[in-house]
Amino acid sequence: MDQRCETCGKHETPDCSRACTNENPIGWIPKPETISFPILNGLTPTISSCTAKVYEEIGELMQLLGKGQRQSGEIVEQLNNHSEWVRRTVEEALDGAQALVTLVCTLLDEPGDIEIALERHIEKLKTKGYLK
Repeated sequence: MDQRCETCGKHETPDCSRACTNENPIGWIPKPETISFPILNGLTPTISSCTAKVYEEIGELMQLLGKGQRQSGEIVEQLNNHSEWVRRTVEEALDGAQALVTLVCTLLDEPGDIEIALERHIEKLKTKGYLK
């Protein structure tokens, strides 16, 4: 069943109808279908340096997730604000994703290889039912 916003006709959620009104000048912001990351051109990464960076970024992300969910046993005053915790956690997740993208680009020999790898990845996601 396709549910579209009654106000804008674009978004697939009934909640959008409330957000896409004059009462909310910002409007509802839909989630993107894809997220792209830049291929870094200001450094010369190696597989080893990329691997270390991935571990570092994922470690920082896991630390924030644990603290934010109160699993570390610490009382962290600066994370008492949920929106601040979400902002910092998303920032670390994106840092980790960028490190992984850089690792993928470092592993591939030719610039066109990324398109082939992405096509295979998208097909795998479709096969598993994660992507329609």
